[in-house]
Amino acid sequence: MSDSGSNFDWKEYNGLLLIGDAAKKFQEAGGDKFVQKPEAQALLREANGSSLKYTLSLVHRHFALEEGERMVSKGNVTKPEKGTENNYKVVPSSWNSSGSGYEWTNFNNTDQFVPDYPENLLKRLGDLLNGISEDKDREALKEVLGISLAQAEQLGEDFIWWENTDDAKRAHCLYIKRTNDPQLTNTTYKTAWIPASGSAGQYMACCGVCHHNQDTSQTKEGTDSMSMKSRN
Repeated sequence: MSDSGSNFDWKEYNGLLLIGDAAKKFQEAGGDKFVQKPEAQALLREANGSSLKYTLSLVHRHFALEEGERMVSKGNVTKPEKGTENNYKVVPSSWNSSGSGYEWTNFNNTDQFVPDYPENLLKRLGDLLNGISEDKDREALKEVLGISLAQAEQLGEDFIWWENTDDAKRAHCLYIKRTNDPQLTNTTYKTAWIPASGSAGQYMACCGVCHHNQDTSQTKEGTDSMSMKSRN
């Protein structure tokens, strides 16, 4: 694996904005207009143009980590793990715009190809962000936009990923639901994008009426979120 970026430790991860704060910063900085720019759409098409697919994503967290932990995905469950530093199949799968990995995926016992560091995608994203004329908006979007590895499984148009968070385990758990499921009617935060019908289609969203804007490692309040795939 080629990995030329630095990676967050647990303290740096805990410095990420919580979902509500990250979504607010994205909106106030004109993020919706940014992802619809032709240059951003071209980046999205490139990110999805090979067998290994990436998304433009909102950099955020839901939980705090403890010393020595990383947030690691295995299949459809993401939760904190320790002792992964020397496992070459546990690799970064989400990066901020500076190229630092902050979430990880464990590719042990899978047939999926271990991904390379997406250097070209991150460079192109950085160039686009540096082209924003307004200083405040540029710095805000640099903080909250990044690149993430997409889920390996592709769903049809009538299905989405539903992500439910388990506070006790500080875990994110993915499930498949139909798009007409009544649970999906809540206000949502946009958290990732892929190209769709000539524009930036929403790839992932998180529930906007749940208790995300807290340090849930120290509270028992429940959270729900949902992840949306819009691939054919």
